[in-house]
Amino acid sequence: MKLLLLILLTTSLYSPLTLAANTPSGLPNCVVCHGSGLQGNIVIQAPNLSILPAWYITAQLQAYLHHWRGADVSLTDAKGMRAVALALTDKERQQALKYIGAMAPQSSQPNIGGDTSHGKQLFTRCSACHGDMAQGNEALKAPPLAGQNDWYIVSQLKAYQAKHRGYVKEDSNGNIMLSSMDLLDNEQDILDVALYLNSIKISKD
Repeated sequence: MKLLLLILLTTSLYSPLTLAANTPSGLPNCVVCHGSGLQGNIVIQAPNLSILPAWYITAQLQAYLHHWRGADVSLTDAKGMRAVALALTDKERQQALKYIGAMAPQSSQPNIGGDTSHGKQLFTRCSACHGDMAQGNEALKAPPLAGQNDWYIVSQLKAYQAKHRGYVKEDSNGNIMLSSMDLLDNEQDILDVALYLNSIKISKD
């Protein structure tokens, strides 16, 4: 029953009609789920968009459109975002990207327990793609991770770990990330990395 209620709540929140009805005038639909500062929403697992560049957001919208993300019905948040991606017009997509690009990066408060020192050590294995300070690398299609909500990083790493994400062979970047999960040995490693990434001072070029 609880799972059914969560699915109904999530699909309702992500409904294009609901979004249109609840979006403040002149603002893109993304603020409804991701917050007025785009800082994210733990209730519906909506990530912090304020730290993300347009190229990565564009790539993820395409991933939803290609069924690389959101096709797994067990992930209600991804399924809901896929519905939004499908509903967006080109004009709305460009409006959202422009709005996100102009937004100042929002910091995220830690929500999980962990060891940031250990997380920093573990992240050296990931820095070749994501950058020494987790600033991201467009050439490698690796997103910035600094300042992202720790709970969101945990959920996405676990999604890769369970092969709910990155399993579609056409999703080459997702495939790389899926194979990289071998670098994290256990759940505590995931928590420590997530907490460390959340603690990094953020900036957005």
